[in-house]
Amino acid sequence: MTGKMDKLVFCAAPAWQTMKLAESLDNRAGSPGNTIFLVPREGETGRRLLETGRRVVIGGWDGMFETSHLPDSVDKTLSSAGFKEIVIVCDNHNGDGYEKIIDYCRSLGAERIGLVCPDMLYRPIIPDGGNGSHTFSFTDGDSVTQSMDDMFYKERAYPQNLSEEPLWDDFGAIFETTFLCNYECVHCPRNVAGLDTSRSIDPQVFEKFIEDKRIGHITLLGLGETLMNPGFEEISKSIRRKKVPTAIVTNGSYISAGKLNHLLDIDLTLVVSMDGAEEDIFGHLRKHSQLARIRENIATLLAEHPGVEVIFNTVVSVDNYNHIDKVVELAADLGVGKVNLLNVLALDKKSGDCHWFCAPSPQRMEGQSKALARAGKLGVDLVGKPSRPSMRTCLSPWNQMYVTMNGDVYPCSFIYRIPSETFDEYFMNSKAQAPLEAFRIGNLNKDSLSNIWNGPKIREIRRILLDSQRNLQLDLADYLKLREDTPKDNPLDYCRTCLNRWNCAC
Repeated sequence: MTGKMDKLVFCAAPAWQTMKLAESLDNRAGSPGNTIFLVPREGETGRRLLETGRRVVIGGWDGMFETSHLPDSVDKTLSSAGFKEIVIVCDNHNGDGYEKIIDYCRSLGAERIGLVCPDMLYRPIIPDGGNGSHTFSFTDGDSVTQSMDDMFYKERAYPQNLSEEPLWDDFGAIFETTFLCNYECVHCPRNVAGLDTSRSIDPQVFEKFIEDKRIGHITLLGLGETLMNPGFEEISKSIRRKKVPTAIVTNGSYISAGKLNHLLDIDLTLVVSMDGAEEDIFGHLRKHSQLARIRENIATLLAEHPGVEVIFNTVVSVDNYNHIDKVVELAADLGVGKVNLLNVLALDKKSGDCHWFCAPSPQRMEGQSKALARAGKLGVDLVGKPSRPSMRTCLSPWNQMYVTMNGDVYPCSFIYRIPSETFDEYFMNSKAQAPLEAFRIGNLNKDSLSNIWNGPKIREIRRILLDSQRNLQLDLADYLKLREDTPKDNPLDYCRTCLNRWNCAC
C-alpha cells in the first residue's frame, strides 16, 4: 500500500447501521474511493461490506476496543497508510472503549478525523494539542470543547437535507406480535393496560405487513414475549424470505437454536431484558422468572452460534441501581458485548413518585458510574444516560415506524405504550397525558405504506421536531417547568417535551 489513502472507516456499529451510514458517507464523498473499512471481527458487517465491493480489514477485537488487540500486521497496515481522513461509525458514545477508538485514530495522523452516529450527522474532530479533551466542530460552525460523556447533548443541527419529506428509501419497522407473556414485571405497562392477554398476530397478516421492499430492518417488540407467539415459526420464515436484519426484544426464557432456527443465517440481534444478575433482585423485578434458565439459554446459543449478537437491556430502578455492575459482569461472563441502561416510563403514580426509578438522580448516576468503570475493565459496551434532562436528536419519524397487531401505525415505539386513545404518564410527581390516538398515522389494513409514510400527519410530526430542536441540557426543575408550560393546543406538541427525546425514559 503506497501513497495517501482517502479514508479509513472505523466500524463500531451493527451491520445494518454501518451499511446505512457507509452509504451516507459514499454520498458525501461521491464514491467509496480509496477507502478501507476496519471491522472488529469476521461476521455480518464485513460480509456485507465485501458484497458491495468495499475493502475490508479485520481488526481482531471483541467487545470494547483495545489497541493491544489489533494484530501487528493490521496495525502496521493502518499506521503506514497515511489516511487523509478517518471516519468513526459508532452506535453509542459512552465508556473507555470509545475514548480509545478516538485516541487510536488520532495516533494514525490523519488530516481529518470525523464521527458519524445513527442520527446521520457528520462531526469533524479537531485535535486540541493532546490535553485529554477534544474539540468538536458542529454543522453550524460552532465549536465546543468538553468531555466525551456529554458532548452529544450540546446543540446539533439536523442534516441539512432533512425536511418534512422521508429521508431514506428504506426504514425500520417495529412490529407488535403478541400479548402473551410468562412474566409479571413490576414496571411493565401490561399492569395498567387491561390487555386481552391471549392475542397474537396472525403469521399471514404479519407476512402481508412486511412485504413492502422499503422495510429494511425489522424489530419484534411489544407488550408480550415475542417468542411465545404460537405462529413464531411462520413469522420467522417470513423474515428469512425477506432477508433483512432483525432484532428481537425478549425476556430470554425461550431462547434456543431450535426456536430461532430460521433466523440464524440472517443478521440477528437478541435484546434480552436483564434487570439483575442475582436471583433475588431479578426475581423481585421480573416475577415468575428463572434467571438460571436465561443464563443457560444465552450461553448455549452463543456457544453454538457466536455470530448472533446479544444485547442486555437493563431498566434501572430503586431496587437495582447499585447492582448494575453485576449485570455488566454477567454480560462479560456470557460473551454479551453491550448493556443498555434504561429509565422506566411510569404509567401509575407509585412508580412516578420513585424519582430515581424514572429520572436522573445522584443515586442512579452513582450506580451508572460504578458500572461504567467495571465495563471498561471487562470490555463491555455500557450505554448509560446523562446526569440531567438532555435533548437528543430524534429521527424516529424519518427512520422507523411502529405497527400494532391490528395494523395501526405510529411514528415511534415510545408513544405506543398501551392500546388506548390516551394514557397517563407520571414523572417526578407530575402527570401528563400522552395523546396516543393523535399520533396514529395510518393503518396497514386500510392505507398503503407509501401514503402513510408520506401523509400529512407524519409530515406535521417531522416539522414539529425540526422546529423544536434546541441546544438544551436542563436542570430537572427547569425541565419539569418546560413540560408544564409547553402549550397543549396541538396534541402533537407532546414531542416537544417527550421524556424519551429528553433522555428521561427508555
